[in-house]
Amino acid sequence: MSSSCQDVMPAVEELKIGKICENIHTTSVTEAISRLEEEHFSQLFVNGGPATGKTRFLTQCALKWVTMGKTVVCTTPCAEAYEVFLREFEKRKTEAEWPEALNTDGAVLNLEELEIKLMGTRNKKKSAEKKKKIFEGCKIVIGHIEHKSFLKIIRTDYWKYDGILIDDSSYLNFPHYRYIFSPKKRKDAAFVISLDIRQGKINRETSLADDIMDQLRHNKCREEHCTKANWTTFLQITAISKSYYKWINHGVYGGRLKVCNNQNPGVIDFVSSTTLYKNTHQKAGQDGLNPDEAKIVVEKAEELIRAGRSPQDICILAEFVTQIDEISRLLDLSKFSKEVRVGLPIDFRWAKPIPVVIYGMTTSTQSGNWGLILLPLTSWITVFKLAQERVVFIANPMMFTGSKYPFVRNMLKFLKGEEMEVVAPSVKNEPEEKSDDSPTTAID
Repeated sequence: MSSSCQDVMPAVEELKIGKICENIHTTSVTEAISRLEEEHFSQLFVNGGPATGKTRFLTQCALKWVTMGKTVVCTTPCAEAYEVFLREFEKRKTEAEWPEALNTDGAVLNLEELEIKLMGTRNKKKSAEKKKKIFEGCKIVIGHIEHKSFLKIIRTDYWKYDGILIDDSSYLNFPHYRYIFSPKKRKDAAFVISLDIRQGKINRETSLADDIMDQLRHNKCREEHCTKANWTTFLQITAISKSYYKWINHGVYGGRLKVCNNQNPGVIDFVSSTTLYKNTHQKAGQDGLNPDEAKIVVEKAEELIRAGRSPQDICILAEFVTQIDEISRLLDLSKFSKEVRVGLPIDFRWAKPIPVVIYGMTTSTQSGNWGLILLPLTSWITVFKLAQERVVFIANPMMFTGSKYPFVRNMLKFLKGEEMEVVAPSVKNEPEEKSDDSPTTAID
């Protein structure tokens, strides 16, 4: 087991740049805000369904931070959420929790006001001086990604602030947000990962495991703590803390943790491809791995073979027929073409166990949410039942976040032997499976 722990270290090593804090384990918004004070978090991401109190919670956090003498940037994904944010602030102006520091002119700045104030100033030097003067007494900046000046603010000014509040972290795959994670800007950054709010409460189910956060905080991996739950947590941490600011350098990152469960694969690899991010801008009807992504899948198979694994031991699962075509084409160019099996999960559902399964996930535009993907429940079951020893995921980091896409929760439930949530398939070209097996039967 020690080898599995060592394998994860290269990925963890990157996290030394930032201070890693544990997630908030509470169902009380008030308690969560109190914890924010104690832990000195500098970044907060919030997920949740409509009308669940996300914006209200972020508003409370912002006011608490200002009371503590900090400055805050609040960002929202759209104009509607932005308007809600402004209304929340207006409501609280007459309440006792409203900080005295916000009663001065210019203390709360929204980007619409900034754009109005900067209008007519064409001289760059004068514009910079004017902007500097506007920002001098500012305690809270509120904006959204549709503002013209948003990217400029994020790139040049956000790092001057103590706190960053992001409403709906599923929007983090917008390129603007990658600057928030730049280690060149914020070496003292603390990450709070996917705080999921439902019906005004923080959902404990999506909270991160304490033990692995402790490992990461001290930059070490203890053998006894590599439990079946930890790899799921590792995927979330990799997806947000590491891959985002490394996307700028265009590389492939990941790690491995051993799963301590005799009924499931012994080792799960996670490979995050930056090229998958580019696929979020595909037009409808162009789903599937592009040549670069297919190359990553094939290269992973070749890497395993060079390490001593027989090509006959390897199976590559895809989501779309177009993926299979591209992967098969690349395999034909290599010396492993006739021995590595390729197909859709449905093709292998009743096959005998295969030692190694490589699962090439894509950024499906059919999911309708910027590359976040919905996988059929049967696909997840097939992957884990088919693999005898090991699963390798080639995946978009964003699919491991977001309350609407319960990949992480379902994987954790599967490893525990619990019934998973039913998720509608995102693929139109995968035929419906007619089977008497229920999800519970398949897991058993």
